Amino acid sequence: MSWRTMLQIPKGMRKTVDLSGRPLEVRCTSRAVRALTRRSILLVAEMELAFACFARKEVHFHDPAPDQDITHVTDKLAVRTTTVIPEYCGTSKPAERPVPKPSTAVHMQNFVPRWLNIDFRDGKWVGEYGL
Repeated sequence: MSWRTMLQIPKGMRKTVDLSGRPLEVRCTSRAVRALTRRSILLVAEMELAFACFARKEVHFHDPAPDQDITHVTDKLAVRTTTVIPEYCGTSKPAERPVPKPSTAVHMQNFVPRWLNIDFRDGKWVGEYGL
């Protein structure tokens, strides 16, 4: 095996989809692709942008809900975005915090992600995205 082969990044999946009129590049590692093929139902990668004391970006993974607006990447993967403006700004423990409500006050067109990376490590979905 050559040193070039050992340094190559494992092949995964790269696909660009239209999200709110803008391109979103979705990149999955080979581990994520293998885990997706084992799923019997669609996986939704939800990119959440929360505004409070500071901006917070998180990716949540869940099964699809009937009323969700999703964009299909493959037959096993879909994406969606959510903007949240919590009604508080504090440092309380998560269990003590009120549940944030999705907001339409922020025009999401200004915050459409450009890329999304998905991996499957230690039995858990892991993701990050960039604006």
